Amino acid sequence: MDASIKAMLLRHGTLNPVTVASLVAVVAAFGCSFTRDLDPLQAGDDLVTGTGGRVGQGGADTLGGTAGADLVGGMSGELGGAPGTGGGPEGLGGDPGSGGDDPGLGGTSGTGGDDLGVGGTSGTGGDDPGLGGTSGTGGDDPGTGGEGTGGDDPGTGGEGTGGVTGDCTDGVTNGNETDVDCGGTECDGCLPGQACADQSDCAAVVNATVDCVSTTCDATCEGAWLDCDTDLETNGCEADSDADLAHCGGCSQTCDGVCEAGECCPSIPLQESLNVPAGGCFHIVDPTGVFVYVQQQRDGTTNIHWEDECGNSGDETITDYNAVDIPACSMTVWVDTAEEVGFTWWTGG
Repeated sequence: MDASIKAMLLRHGTLNPVTVASLVAVVAAFGCSFTRDLDPLQAGDDLVTGTGGRVGQGGADTLGGTAGADLVGGMSGELGGAPGTGGGPEGLGGDPGSGGDDPGLGGTSGTGGDDLGVGGTSGTGGDDPGLGGTSGTGGDDPGTGGEGTGGDDPGTGGEGTGGVTGDCTDGVTNGNETDVDCGGTECDGCLPGQACADQSDCAAVVNATVDCVSTTCDATCEGAWLDCDTDLETNGCEADSDADLAHCGGCSQTCDGVCEAGECCPSIPLQESLNVPAGGCFHIVDPTGVFVYVQQQRDGTTNIHWEDECGNSGDETITDYNAVDIPACSMTVWVDTAEEVGFTWWTGG
């Protein structure tokens, strides 16, 4: 063992000769020098003087990284050096992201040393909002995150689409139909008896007034018109009860003569008699000759009014069984009596 090493151990002040001799024997047993075994920890001349080892260096600051680890200090006590000091005070946060058309992303926070890490600064919004930096991971205190700034304008909602439209041929009530395949704004109007919301949902009917009554389409024949064939859909109110010989004054009321304002005026054949009811009428068809002679078959006075198909008309008074002459033409004669009276006619002149 080198005498200078022994002398150094004795100068330390805490080792006596016996202890030094023991340490030398241990080192000799491992076949190595005492100086080389201490090389990883030595700090130059500090070990010779017996003072603490040199201060270990802190880790360098990094962007967003952790502080450097402490180096291991020199041995204390008989071998000791002074303890190493800590790393740097803080890590620095990343640079802020800048927004474009898409959000800017803030820098990631630094990891703190003894003090807090500083968060990245806010991203600047473009058309969409920027996103702030995430929070720093603190040392003693938490790091502070950056704040994002919003975009320029809010988004606008899309337009709504229309409702379902009925196809008017599918055999069901859909869309805005009021009954099966009818009504509403898309389909034909509904027939009488079908459902409706208002009059516009009902189909027009010939010679009739239509309306929506208690949510049901209704048709009322106008004037003297009648629905005698009960086919409103095809021909509406088809019968004119004022003139129709098949429906004179009502459906299926036939008339052998003329129908005048719903009253049947039966024809009287030439030289035949017909009893005419009070206030009734009769018809003379296609007389020949120059005049038509009209005679009542009773005593008393009867007033008559006549209109022919030649465009003539007149009023006459018949007394007892006498006759009056009227220019020959097909005509209708109305009688003004309070009871039934028989009449006949013939031609001449």
